[in-house]
Parts: sequence; C-alpha cells; structure tokens
Amino acid sequence: MELCEQVFSNPIILETILKHVLTDIVEDLKFRTINKKFNYAFLVVLRNKYRSMDIQFREERFTTFYINGGKICSTKTFKFFKFLNKVAKLKVQNVSVTNLNKSYNENEIEKKLHNAIHSKLINGNRENIQEFIGVEQTCLGCARCLEVAKTAEVYGPVTYSSLIKLQKPEKPRKLIITTETLNSMASTYGLESRSKEDCHRSISSHIKLDLLSGDTLILWLSECQEKRDEMGNMAYPFPLEVLEAFIRNWNMKCLQILPVFTHKSKMYDDRWINTDYFTAVRFNDDSDKEHVIKVDHVELDLSNSYYCRRDFLFSHVKSIPHKGYPNIMGSIVQMFSPNTVSIKNFTEVPGHLSNVYGTFNNIMKMVGRSAKLRNQPTLNLNFEYLIQITDVAGFTARTAGKLIYFNVPEVFFKSNAPHMSYRRSSGFLRPHPEKVKDMKFVSKKFTIEENGLVFNLSVFLNEHALHQNTSNNNVKEFLRFFI
Repeated sequence: MELCEQVFSNPIILETILKHVLTDIVEDLKFRTINKKFNYAFLVVLRNKYRSMDIQFREERFTTFYINGGKICSTKTFKFFKFLNKVAKLKVQNVSVTNLNKSYNENEIEKKLHNAIHSKLINGNRENIQEFIGVEQTCLGCARCLEVAKTAEVYGPVTYSSLIKLQKPEKPRKLIITTETLNSMASTYGLESRSKEDCHRSISSHIKLDLLSGDTLILWLSECQEKRDEMGNMAYPFPLEVLEAFIRNWNMKCLQILPVFTHKSKMYDDRWINTDYFTAVRFNDDSDKEHVIKVDHVELDLSNSYYCRRDFLFSHVKSIPHKGYPNIMGSIVQMFSPNTVSIKNFTEVPGHLSNVYGTFNNIMKMVGRSAKLRNQPTLNLNFEYLIQITDVAGFTARTAGKLIYFNVPEVFFKSNAPHMSYRRSSGFLRPHPEKVKDMKFVSKKFTIEENGLVFNLSVFLNEHALHQNTSNNNVKEFLRFFI
C-alpha cells in the first residue's frame, strides 16, 4: 500500500487533515463525495465543529449569517441545518444567536431563523440542548423556546413576560436577564403600586423561587440603548432594587455580568424613574455611594463588549470620549462586596508595543482604585488580558531604544513564579468574525498579594505570533516574554 493510501485509510489522520482544511461551510460539502472514508471522516469533523453553534448577523446586511465564524447566505443556512440534522445526525448542544436587528417587526429573516432552528436544526433533540442563548429574542418567548428552557443548563435572555410563563427546570439551570428586563418590571409594578413597599413586595412575589436550581445569575448589561428625544446610544440607569430582588429570592452566590454592545433592544423604558420607588444606578458611574447586595463572586465577561472593552484600552486618540467603564470594577466592588471579582475575555489587537504598555497601566490603575473601595478584609481579583497580533511584521515599537512594555512590580514575583499555560479562545473576536478562527493562546501568569488584595493576572498572546519573524529587537523581546 502506498504512503498516500495509508494516510487516507487512517480515519484519525484523515479527520485531522479535514479539520484543518475546512473553511467554507457550503463549498466544503464536496469532500464527502470523494469516497466513503472521506464521507465518514467529513461527517465526524462536521459534528464536532457544529455541536456548539454561534450564529451572528451582520448589521448592515441581514441576508448573511456567520456560523462559528464562517460566512453563509441565509437561504443556504436553513438547508444546511436540515443537512446537519438528517444526514450528519448532529445533536446540537449549544446554540447562540447574537447581533440581532433591533427592530423585530422589520426583519422577517429572524422569524425564519427561529423556526429553522427548532424545526430543522433541533428537530426532536431538545433534551440534548445545554445552552440556548439569544433565540427567544426572535420570538419573544414562544412555546417551543420555553420547552427548551426546561432542560437547558443556560437559557435566555428572558423577558418579563417569559419569566411569568417559565416552568420549573428539569435540571440545574442558569437564566440570563437583561437590564431591559429590570426596567420593564420596575415600570410595570411601579405604575401599578400605591407605595414603595407595595411595589417591592409585588416584584418579589412575582419572581418564582423555583425557576433556578443553581447559584449563578447572568446579567446582560446593555451598552447602547436609544431614548426618546436623545441622540446617540448609551448605557442608561437600571433599578437596583429589582436586581436585588432576583439575587435575594434566588439566593445567588455568583453574578455574571456581560456588557453587550449589539443585541436586540427596544427603546429605553424610563417610566420607573419618576415613581421614586427605585435607586437608579449604572456600573460605569463614578460614585462614592455604597449599595451593598452581597454576592460572593462577580464575573465580568467582555467577549461581546465594545464600549467597556474600549475604555479599558489605551488610546493615542484623545478625541474619543470614554463612556465611564474604567469605573466598572470599583462599582462592582462597592455594589456587591464580593470575595472574588473575575474579568474575562478582555482582548486587544494592538498595532504597536506602546498600546500594550498603556493598556497594562490602565489595568493596574483600575485594580488600585478597586482595592481602595473594597469593604471586605480580603479581595481576590482575577484578570484575563488577551493580546492578538495578527501580523508580527506590521507590529512595531515606535519608541526609540528599549521599551518596557510590562512595568511589573517586583511583588508580582514574591508569591508565585510566572508560568506558561494554554487556552483556546472562547469566542470570536470582534469586529471580523469571518476572519478569526478558534485560536490557541499561550500565557504568562502572575500573582500579587498585598494588604488583603490577591491579584491574579493572566496575559495571553495568540500562539501564531510566536512563530513569525521580525527584525525589531523590541518586538523580539516582547515575544520572548511568552517563551
């Protein structure tokens, strides 16, 4: 048997080859027609690739989807769903729909996508769904979505009307609520109640105690909403007492906060503000007021953020106004008095080393402010900083001489020595989902312990950058930092 035949007769090798060459969702289907071995290997790779499915819209053109980063026409998407279910025998586990059009009634394609997900993609495999995110936004809580909610481990975001219809879960479940959910509930009960006490009592009584069987609540924090008679998008206040009712009624120990830039959003509902029954708060406000809702662990996930992530970055362009998000870490510490705060998926695509240096200094300043605001004797703060260099040749150091890109204090090395670790990217870095694959990162980790603060910093770099050549000595030194 020739070497070529030996290679293509080995299913493991064949699957590995196909895994690395599959780039176009539709065009790659031709591989299965080569022979039976290719067909079998192709279907195995296909099932592994699409067991978790991230479906994104493009804002400027809703005839195109991106499924796990791959571009596909909407008319072919529904046929592809049917192929996955009927031919590939895929039992999808995770479905996430993001970047939806803000105007539901003006976009029929969303309704078709919703129906195709249920009838063609899932089609009888409801019990296999583990995460079902964003689909309900296309239907506002239909019976089929609520059936999935019974068994899904993560479901949402849910509207106020869906919360009333939701039933007790069949397995442990995390629910996603939004700041819009909080606003809607506050306006509904605030306008119906005669007093502040009656209003808060009504809200608490309508939050069913058996809707969750876990200890984690997920809050989508809208970064951009529209308000009557105001230009531009921004984050508006939400009613603190409604969030507090969710946390206390469900006895939440962990709160996951996701600042979300693009998601289906109605006009900002501000009717509750004039009732004087609620405290209007924003996480990006610089406030010295303490509103303590005790939560043990707060996690801030920046994977779908624009403004919050941008404010964390260092920018040479001074004309870009900040939205106040450097205050978010301090606000979390003040508001929830947590034992642990974790910032995840903070990504940067820097053009030169001074950006990295400036961003690192921004992070250190935010950590310092957060430590001063804590009212707990100890605070564990975990921070993930992911650096993506797409082209090392174009990555420059504009400063003459040696550039210190990480001004790491010596105390970082007192408790734990830096060590290497690997991780896969958890999502598709914006704003070009079609150009970003499932990247592998390498990291250095440091720990600092001082005056009750334990700060764990993980700095990640995409592994591909380490294998590229550069003549810039400063860039070489930066890359050696991760080796």
